[in-house]
Amino acid sequence: MLRFVCIGVLALGGVACGATCTLIGCDSGLTIQFATVPTAPIHIDATSADGGNRTYDCEKNTGCGIPTILKDYVPQNVTLTVTYQGRTTTTTVRPSYNESTPNGSGCGPACRSATIPLSLP
Repeated sequence: MLRFVCIGVLALGGVACGATCTLIGCDSGLTIQFATVPTAPIHIDATSADGGNRTYDCEKNTGCGIPTILKDYVPQNVTLTVTYQGRTTTTTVRPSYNESTPNGSGCGPACRSATIPLSLP
């Protein structure tokens, strides 16, 4: 009987019989990694046709979240505009995402993340 239940569960998209899922969480998002740590306030605009817009501001001279993580933001293409010390630079990139399933294959959630290396303007 167990054999038929397992086949039915798999057919419905369930986890493989005997598999154990954990409860580890993960976050999807786009990470912006600067080659040099900012020592002054920084502003980042992320714009994407498929992911919408995100803004990141750090008004402090030190202690900003570096690397900068735009949580739950996974666009196919993104234009990043960085303003730092009165200078601005804009670049368009196509992130290469890694997918992770920390709770095991077939156990949610599946998270996608990418890191974009940038230089300060």
